[in-house]
Amino acid sequence: MDVNELRSGETGCWVVCTVGSIHYVDLDRWLYMRVPGEGRSAMEGDREWLRLLRIERWPRVGGSFLLFVDPPDEELARTTELWRISSEVMSIERQPL
Repeated sequence: MDVNELRSGETGCWVVCTVGSIHYVDLDRWLYMRVPGEGRSAMEGDREWLRLLRIERWPRVGGSFLLFVDPPDEELARTTELWRISSEVMSIERQPL
């Protein structure tokens, strides 16, 4: 099922496709994973499930999103958080369980 945006209180696992990458957002377990597209810069924690801390700007087709996650290193996670701001969102699709 495709939607135009995600909102606070939403549940489920979602695939958010942006201009350059694919993002998996699991709102049931509050996890996030980025899979960069070809030619995109690598970021710490790519292709790993990271604990989602908060979403400041929710994904919306035609817009971008801003979220914060724990770093993959457990020691760093005690004192540091990573942020992710996306390129333009092209689609948002719910993943079946």
